[in-house]
Order: sequence, then C-alpha cells, then structure tokens
Amino acid sequence: GPGGGDNSDTNLYVGGLPSHFDDHALRGLFQPYGEISHCSVIKDKVTGMSRQFGFVNFAQPQAANAAIQAMNLRNIDGKTLQVRLKGQGGGGGGGGG
Repeated sequence: GPGGGDNSDTNLYVGGLPSHFDDHALRGLFQPYGEISHCSVIKDKVTGMSRQFGFVNFAQPQAANAAIQAMNLRNIDGKTLQVRLKGQGGGGGGGGG
C-alpha cells in the first residue's frame, strides 16, 4: 500500500536484553528466524550504555511471528526477554485462537 516503512507486523520490540548486547549480538539472536532488514539496540545518548532493549525489523511477517514464539520469555544470561510486535503497546488483547 502507500506509505510503508514502519510495518507493525514485522517490527519487533525486544526488551530485557543483557547490558553487553549490541546490534550484532541482537541480530545473531534473531537471524535464525528469517531475513532481518534492520535491527538496533537502543543506547543511552549520554553514557553510550545499552538501555537493554532494541528493535528487530524482519522482512517477512511470518519470520517476526516465529521469532516472537521462539524468543518471548526466553532466558538470556539470567534476564527474561520480552519480545512483541512494536505496534502493540498495552490496551486490549485481540481474540483468542
């Protein structure tokens, strides 16, 4: 369709990252699930330290879905990952199924 760019069905929020994770480590973690078009760990502008979350943008929605199923609540270095579609803040859950 028109517009595009930030596709909510392929763009994942990844929280609970170990503090030593960088873009490369994040990509390595999610690469098995499909082609990644963009990924980044968010860093503090002042200190340059990881803020322990990032975003992974997959080329295909199916890959994003597979990554959520596989990686959400996964334990990495003693921390629990939170993986979800970036577009899904709080507010109402969709239907079951």
